[in-house]
Amino acid sequence: MEEITLRLENCEKWTKYKNLMNKTGDFICPECVRTHTVNVEQTLKMSINQEKIKRKKIEIAFESLSRENLHLKIDEHFENLKNKVDLHVEELIKKINDIRIDMVDKIYQKKNEFIEDINSVGFQHLNKENFSEEMENINDVLEKLVIEDNYLKNIDKKKCQIKKILDQLDKNKFERNKISNEIIQIVGILKLTEEKIQLNSTIGASEDFYEDFQPWL
Repeated sequence: MEEITLRLENCEKWTKYKNLMNKTGDFICPECVRTHTVNVEQTLKMSINQEKIKRKKIEIAFESLSRENLHLKIDEHFENLKNKVDLHVEELIKKINDIRIDMVDKIYQKKNEFIEDINSVGFQHLNKENFSEEMENINDVLEKLVIEDNYLKNIDKKKCQIKKILDQLDKNKFERNKISNEIIQIVGILKLTEEKIQLNSTIGASEDFYEDFQPWL
């Protein structure tokens, strides 16, 4: 802007815009070596100068707009949003998987406790094969009856123990939290504008020239 040339009022000579900057009123002509004064405001109001100033402003504005690269900024902004969502969800997935691993470890630990309890009471020895083998080696009927009574007692005892185990087993469960709505709050809330941007076309900006044109003073 400083280097554009403007025509001075009165003497009609040309001078750099920077020679008029930060000045007001009458001042000594920068081109005629102190022979007369020129008025800054009147010089800037001249149509030829107005046109040169506005043209330069438009050129500078276009240079600024070209540097903006709006498409790139839009791409970068929404890519950044996507990356934030992906990163947060990855962190949540890791936390969820850590919780899963801890739960699975506890499940196997409890399973082993149940198996140890079963083994400790000799469940594996009280079976049909052992009973048949033992009875084959006994000929005395009374002795058989005694042994059978013992087996019946142990079977009843085993049934009671099995029931206790099954009752206790049913208490080990996984309950899903009802978080169908809360899951959005856990992941996060994405805020996007709903209203459309109202933009007017700038194509053919000179079409309204004759309607809007007012001669410069």
